[in-house]
Amino acid sequence: MGNVLKIGGLSALFLSLIVSAVAQRTIRYTVKEGDSLYAIAHRFGLRLPELLRVNKFRNPHKIKPGDVVYIPVKGASASGKRSSSVRPANGSQSSGVRQSVSRRNPSRTAALTALKGNSGLSPTARRVLEIAHRYLGRPYRYGGSSSRGFDCSGFALHVYRSVGVRLPHSASAQARLGKPVPRSQLQPGDLVFFRTRGRRISHVGIYIGNGRFIHASSARGRVRIDSLNTGYYQRRYVCARRISR
Repeated sequence: MGNVLKIGGLSALFLSLIVSAVAQRTIRYTVKEGDSLYAIAHRFGLRLPELLRVNKFRNPHKIKPGDVVYIPVKGASASGKRSSSVRPANGSQSSGVRQSVSRRNPSRTAALTALKGNSGLSPTARRVLEIAHRYLGRPYRYGGSSSRGFDCSGFALHVYRSVGVRLPHSASAQARLGKPVPRSQLQPGDLVFFRTRGRRISHVGIYIGNGRFIHASSARGRVRIDSLNTGYYQRRYVCARRISR
């Protein structure tokens, strides 16, 4: 019995040491004027998903000076290995990696299947969707508009530039182009816009059909597919525009 108690005591001590070590894996950072989560992550040599894992933000797009952000100490979290699976090496993916990501990502597989079977798309709209899907998983990069990384309007700019259409590098400016489209009449290739910070349009994605859109997400740190009909983006949807093509 004494040995059992001793072992139990050692186990409890070991557990408390683990908890203490975990508690020491973050440092506090006070948000300053002009900060964004992406900029803070970059400053500390982190990827945005690593920062989001240790912070419980109600709206990751909306931080203000004086807010506290917990910074994981680099190298102290084993979860960093998990996040590396969505980070393309040198900003590119081989065809084998793309196939692997597709198998792990049901939304990507479903979207690509729908794309192949949708004979009603115009050649340009089909090309827009094909190009957009190439970049699933690419990293979010503030100000980025190339295959090395994108912000939201940079992603739309790059995809449309690839089919010969010029767009400005601004979500609010893009929302003034083309013609307005009612939500009930969205077609693949339409640009969809959101308010994620205040009253101004601040985010854009490309509609791909079936209530989904593809976009460069600063909150998730990569190009991904999300739903228009549920959750965060349903509440923040503003309008859609059809770009002449």
